[in-house]
Amino acid sequence: GYPGANRDSLFGVFAPAKTPAPVLRRLNAAINQVLQDAPLQRALHESHNLPAGGSADDFAREIALDRQRNRALVLDGRSQFD
Repeated sequence: GYPGANRDSLFGVFAPAKTPAPVLRRLNAAINQVLQDAPLQRALHESHNLPAGGSADDFAREIALDRQRNRALVLDGRSQFD
């Protein structure tokens, strides 16, 4: 196996590229509010998921970091594709 490939999953919500900023802010605020719901948090924890929430910029940074890590895994020379 590849120990570096065993990482957490990342889930999020995407919107079309030209979605107006006020709409994105409203959507983000609503999602963060829903993630505070105790029954939802309990269900997520029971399925081994950690509700994080945050800003669109936080999510973009996580995606960029994940992409960088995955790129390193593929380009490290040990990856083989059949």
